[in-house]
Amino acid sequence: MENSHLPSCSGQDTEVDQLRGALRLLNCDPSRALRFLAANYRDVADVSWATLQSEYLRLRKRSASQQRHLAYTLTDFGKSLSADKAAAVSLVTEADAMDFLDRWKDAAPKTWNERFFHLGAAFKHAVKKGYCVRSPLAAVEHKVVEHPDPIALTPAQAAALMAHVESQHPEFAGYFALCIFAGLRPDVREGEARRLHEDIVAGRGVVGVDAIRVQGKGRRGLHSKRTLRLNDCGPLRAWLSAYPITRGLWPQQLSPTQADRRIAEIRQLFSLSHDVLRHTAATAMVHAPGASYAVAANVLGNSETMLRKHYCDLVSWSAADTRVFWSIQPKRLPFSQTGTETGHLMPEQSQKIPTRLQLPRVELPHAS
Repeated sequence: MENSHLPSCSGQDTEVDQLRGALRLLNCDPSRALRFLAANYRDVADVSWATLQSEYLRLRKRSASQQRHLAYTLTDFGKSLSADKAAAVSLVTEADAMDFLDRWKDAAPKTWNERFFHLGAAFKHAVKKGYCVRSPLAAVEHKVVEHPDPIALTPAQAAALMAHVESQHPEFAGYFALCIFAGLRPDVREGEARRLHEDIVAGRGVVGVDAIRVQGKGRRGLHSKRTLRLNDCGPLRAWLSAYPITRGLWPQQLSPTQADRRIAEIRQLFSLSHDVLRHTAATAMVHAPGASYAVAANVLGNSETMLRKHYCDLVSWSAADTRVFWSIQPKRLPFSQTGTETGHLMPEQSQKIPTRLQLPRVELPHAS
């Protein structure tokens, strides 16, 4: 093979010989290699992993929990790197990243994917900033996660839960009603429920006569702000009439952490998984007589495609179940009939629930 295309400098013959040897092993013509290098070479900044991590965490604003998980992943990966690669992001290879991810090779695919996406996003930022030419994970695929059919409570289980909440923990009745009848995402410490609670306490006018405006889990699109129409959520109007949420979803003297602990005790008593209340709300909506997937998608903040994929073929739920589920009513008299926010419990087979929520009217945008 002709190697005259590669220059040789006195004192640097060793490096040139190594390059010639590498090209020889690759069976690559030296002149072609030089032309490719000239056309594609990009100079990169010598940035350490610690600098990249600090910069990326500062720019990527997410919830506290997500930020902690991201920081843990990036910090652990930095500790796994050799000193030279920790000092220069551009030297990190796919093998380095995969050696790190292999720690979770026997974990659930969702756990592996979380680390994979954290690292991949950080490296994409590094490429964008010119810290490396190509992400080490550019050719790696995430793992496929199999989603089992969603599990929903039966109408009898739902009735038992709401009866317990009403009799033992009425201060959380509005919260549980929103979760089980409207599919409010239940996270109290930093999720959708927390944001709604804070909006109500701050007096942002999110609770109206016929609707509630919710800040979803995303910043735009399907998961951003949406409007819950009370008429689309079964008996939700009746529950919020009896247990108004004008002061928040839980007592204001409780911090989100304290409220979460109280709610966790109730969830543990009934063996409630994280999303079972939301799954129950979605299942009831898509199986209601004359159900509209567009309406259900708007209430839940999901796409119609997702609802059809996960809920429409459930054989364990029928339109009759939805009728029974939506007949779950509070025993307390509505706020408008008692004149006090606390209300009082009414006897069985007693007063009717009013047809409108007696709260100040707030103009809310119509669902598109």
